[in-house]
Amino acid sequence: MLQAKAAKVKITIEQIKSKGKAKEASKTGATATKIAGAKTSQQLKKEVDAQVKAESDKLKDAEKAKVLKALASSGLTGGKRDDLKRKLTAESATRVQQKISNLRKTAAAKAQTKTVKKVDKKMADAKAKVEKDTADKVAKLTATASSLTHAEKAQVKAKADAKTAEAMAKYKTGKIDGTGTASKAAVEAEKEAAKKTGVETKAQAKMDAKVVAKVDDKMNKKLDQAVVAKMASAVSKAVDGVTTKLTKDSEAKAKSDYKRQSVSKKQSQRAGLLTQIKSAAKDKLKKDIALATTGDALKTLKLQLQNKLKKDLKPSVKAKTVAKVTSEEQTKKDKAVAGKAVAALSRGKPSSSELDLADSFNPVVELEEEA
Repeated sequence: MLQAKAAKVKITIEQIKSKGKAKEASKTGATATKIAGAKTSQQLKKEVDAQVKAESDKLKDAEKAKVLKALASSGLTGGKRDDLKRKLTAESATRVQQKISNLRKTAAAKAQTKTVKKVDKKMADAKAKVEKDTADKVAKLTATASSLTHAEKAQVKAKADAKTAEAMAKYKTGKIDGTGTASKAAVEAEKEAAKKTGVETKAQAKMDAKVVAKVDDKMNKKLDQAVVAKMASAVSKAVDGVTTKLTKDSEAKAKSDYKRQSVSKKQSQRAGLLTQIKSAAKDKLKKDIALATTGDALKTLKLQLQNKLKKDLKPSVKAKTVAKVTSEEQTKKDKAVAGKAVAALSRGKPSSSELDLADSFNPVVELEEEA
């Protein structure tokens, strides 16, 4: 009964976790993060604007003072003084705008960093709160499944007593052995009856058909998995093989070219000729290897390897699949054929869960949350 309670609690806990994840997603997901970022950014923008305005006023006053000082120091009067004033004022305005622009960029960058930190903290706090709420609910619910009530204990005892009495009666008649499972005699009798009535033959035919159908259904996936497991190694070996062959061909051609071209060269010229031929061969080899092991050539090579691997691996993959499916279906078939009476007899054995009359049971391990 405790196990039944624990099973129900486990399902409820999964629902609590699911709701917790959904709530966490709504509180900390992309939309929530975007909204929080927009609010924080808007607030900080007001602060930046106020800071820039205050600094701008100071800059303008300072520049205005510089212009007046320069005019006073110039000693000019009349039209020349007016020309100088216009020039200094224009230069001052340019400097002010540049400084304000730089100031705004710096302040905006700092505000952006501050925004990210604030939003990250807000999301982390929201996530932690949801996780705590979920954990509290799980802990509270788990506690309700950790013990039986008096009524539940009485119910368990009644069931256990009835099962024990039933099992004892079957043991005395030889239908089950001392372990509570069906006796060999009962099992063999059931199997013999199955053969005589034709149940065995029909079940075998049905099983064979199921094996064929299931193997056909699984083969493509199993074969693809086997090919994928071998593909990387096969491609690497094939590329190495192509590279080795091209290298050997290149070396052979370089020797042949040198032998042919050196005949008409003086001894003093042959060293330079050999260097030239080797250099050209090296460059060509590099291009040939790249051409043969990348792009369309590599795609073609992989396709050829994939087809070859499928052909080579198919017999072993099919054999393994047939063996596994046959084993599974054989167990099911045997149980279906000889198992009706056997299963009925076996049900007389009291189960450990029914005899579990412990005052408490801790399902925490069974209900342990995923890390």
